[in-house]
Amino acid sequence: MYCYQCGNQIADDAKFCSGCGRSVTPPVTVQKPQRNMATHVNILAWLFIGSGILYAFIGLALIVAPTILRQLTFRVPPDVPFDVLRLVSSIAGLVGVFVIIVAAGTTAAGVGLLQYQSWGRALALVMSAINLIKIPFGTALGIYGFWVLMSERGRQFYEQQSAIVEGRSHA
Repeated sequence: MYCYQCGNQIADDAKFCSGCGRSVTPPVTVQKPQRNMATHVNILAWLFIGSGILYAFIGLALIVAPTILRQLTFRVPPDVPFDVLRLVSSIAGLVGVFVIIVAAGTTAAGVGLLQYQSWGRALALVMSAINLIKIPFGTALGIYGFWVLMSERGRQFYEQQSAIVEGRSHA
C-alpha cells in the first residue's frame, strides 16, 4: 500500500505514513440522505397546480384578446381576399379553449396527486406527456413527473399511499 499524500510505501496495517505522518485511513464518505418520495409527490402536485392555473390565464387571454381586437378598426389592404383578422381571432379562440382544457387537466392531476387518488397518478402521467411539448418549463415538469411517478420507489410509494387513502388493502 502507498501513501496517497507523498507516495511512500507503507505497511498494510499502518495507521500513519512513516514518510509524511499523514493518516492513511480511508476518508469517511458521508452519504446524502435520500429525499422522501412524499416530498417529491407534493412538489410535483403543486407544480402541476401552479402551471395549470398559469396556463388557464393564458388560455383565457387567447379567448378574450381576439374579441377585443375585433372591436378595433384595422385597415385591411384591398387585395386581401378574406377577413384575416376574423380568421386569426377564430384560430386564437380555438387554441385558447384547447389550452384551458389542458390547464384544467393539469390542475386536476395536481389535486389528485395531493390527495393520493389512484386516478391522480394516471392523469399526471398523461399530463406529463402533454407537458413535454411546452419547452422549456413544461418539458422539465414532464420529465420530473415521469421520474417521480414511474421510478420504482415512486410507483410503490404512490400505490401504497393511494391504497391507504382509498381504503384498499395493499398487496
